[in-house]
Amino acid sequence: MNRSFLEGDSPAEAGSERQAKAGNGTSPGVVGSIVGVVAVTLGLSAIGRGWTAAGGLDGIPGWALPVIIALAGTVLWVGRGFVWRWLTSLPFSVAILAVLAVGTALGTFILQGQPDAMLVKKYGAKLARAFDKLGLTDIFHSFTFRGLMAILAVSLGLTIVKRRAWRFSEWGLLLAHGGVIVILIGGLAGALWGRKGFIGLREGETAKHIWLRDALGRQTEEKLELDFGIRLDKFEIDRYPTEYKVYVYRDEKYRPGREKEAGHNHEEDHEYRVVSSYAIKDALKWNAVAKTGKEFRLLMAYPDFHWKAELKEVPEGAGVPALQLRAYDRSGRSMPVTLLAGVPGRDGVSLGHGKTIVRFVWAFDPATAPSPETRPEKHTITFKNGEIKEEIEVKVGETYKIAGGEYELKMLAFIPDFVVDKNAKYRGGSRSPQPNNPAARISIKKVAGGEEEEDWLYAKLPEYHATHGKSDGALAHLVYGYSPEIKPAPRELIVVGKDGEVLDYRNGVPGGKRPLRFGEDEGDAIGPDLFAVKLWPSAEEEHKAITRSNEWRRPVAEVEVKTGGGTRRDYAAPGSPVDLEDGYTLVFDKKDDIKAYRSKVSVMEGDKAVRQAEISVNHPLAQGGYWFYQSDFSKKDPTYSGFLVVKDPGLATVYVGFVMICVGVILAFYVRPWILRRRGARP
Repeated sequence: MNRSFLEGDSPAEAGSERQAKAGNGTSPGVVGSIVGVVAVTLGLSAIGRGWTAAGGLDGIPGWALPVIIALAGTVLWVGRGFVWRWLTSLPFSVAILAVLAVGTALGTFILQGQPDAMLVKKYGAKLARAFDKLGLTDIFHSFTFRGLMAILAVSLGLTIVKRRAWRFSEWGLLLAHGGVIVILIGGLAGALWGRKGFIGLREGETAKHIWLRDALGRQTEEKLELDFGIRLDKFEIDRYPTEYKVYVYRDEKYRPGREKEAGHNHEEDHEYRVVSSYAIKDALKWNAVAKTGKEFRLLMAYPDFHWKAELKEVPEGAGVPALQLRAYDRSGRSMPVTLLAGVPGRDGVSLGHGKTIVRFVWAFDPATAPSPETRPEKHTITFKNGEIKEEIEVKVGETYKIAGGEYELKMLAFIPDFVVDKNAKYRGGSRSPQPNNPAARISIKKVAGGEEEEDWLYAKLPEYHATHGKSDGALAHLVYGYSPEIKPAPRELIVVGKDGEVLDYRNGVPGGKRPLRFGEDEGDAIGPDLFAVKLWPSAEEEHKAITRSNEWRRPVAEVEVKTGGGTRRDYAAPGSPVDLEDGYTLVFDKKDDIKAYRSKVSVMEGDKAVRQAEISVNHPLAQGGYWFYQSDFSKKDPTYSGFLVVKDPGLATVYVGFVMICVGVILAFYVRPWILRRRGARP
């Protein structure tokens, strides 16, 4: 041998030698290789889909498979020279890698192995059907993809033979190309003999088998027994510090006009999912809601929300008579009290646990005088729209005609002491049976047809629903009034504003009258620890949002929303969302965001623990040829943990292939050129 193997062949010599061995034929160019690879891809796809449609090997006639193999072998033998040059050419390698890259990209962006319902929901019926017909919904398990990978492995093997890569000077190429083949072999071994399953455990439970999953990751009824057991000793969850955020929800079951459909169920026909969340500082700027064209921003966050009522004098007839009082509790702390004549729920106050009742009227009507008899609870709805004013008495569950029969109204529910229920987005809870904050759930719609509106109305906050984004609907014209069950009070004082006097009743029996006095802090001005401050013959009450403290007792967020209907202000709170239309809602809430979760487990042999380990995300447990990955937990059950279990006999082979590729690249691009330079050989 005149030259060292390390010197290799010169390009001219190598080219002459290869051309002589290849014969006089020529390999196809780039375009021809691309066309050929695409044709092979389509052929594999047709064979794969025909195989599936025929039910696999059992669906193909016994004589068909040998005939196909014989025909394919004959074609390959006759054209062996061309096939040899084509499979070992650079254009073919580029073309097949390009097709595989396109397939990998499609498999990344298109949902893989999902139920038909999920695909239709994501892409629509037509596109989902097209993806299925083209075989794009399970690319990586398809006959086409695996066939192309097999052809790539054959091409690499032939290239090694053609280049005589077993020569020492070609070890870099041998290891690099051979590494890819080894990886493909490892992947094939994993696909054929690998297993994938799932284990769900609660603290203290032990599992000695796994429930297997199919190639698409779907749970099956088949289970695989293990040679050991896995016991969950402790499940731990780390959480981020909780803080109130603005959450955007999307109703996955939303469809236009759903509320008008017969049999619509408010609970079952809704499925909410968080699509985005914003910290308070991030929500202060305009934020887009997905790709809906809607936007919102936070104007103010109130930790302890409260409506502060302020009175202003207005012309007679434009408002209602108002009386401002000052009350003192047992500790001597004073608080303002405002009574509005003729406004149910706002025209009276109870003192001394009901021992003294103070009621304010502008003009005394003997028919409304206290009675020794008990009066039942009363709910009223007043419809106000310009000059139209109509009041009706309502009961829960009953339907009524209102506004001259134009609207149909129904009282759905009543809560005596309303408070937001965080566990139900559209329902309220009651803090107590006392009527401290009476609220009624009302629905209203036009009799002639139209969209039904539904909301809570508050006896003590008659304008609150109108500022809740309903200013253009019929709900804005409704005022709810509530009169609790009235029993004869030991003492009832009636303040008559027009006459400036106080009527005194004992157990419903008149006990005399006296002048109304203002501003006196001593003596019995009106009643025990209750003094008159100011009287307005005609006043209007305005409510201003404030926070009574910096503690998060009653969190509410004031937001500004841009939708197709324009810009509006609204209030969001836990359990009280702001409707953004088209199935999107805005909620101000505090959630436990999960930071990390992990399981402390024991490997059991019989009743004995032989190993303790901790499994967390990206830190699996390897035991007996199986890998246990932390994959699931339950928000409702803090003792539950789920594990994905994988057995892949080809994994070690894949790792060996990666090492071969790395070593081969180093040899080919760094070691061999360095040795040649040291020997003075031509590059």
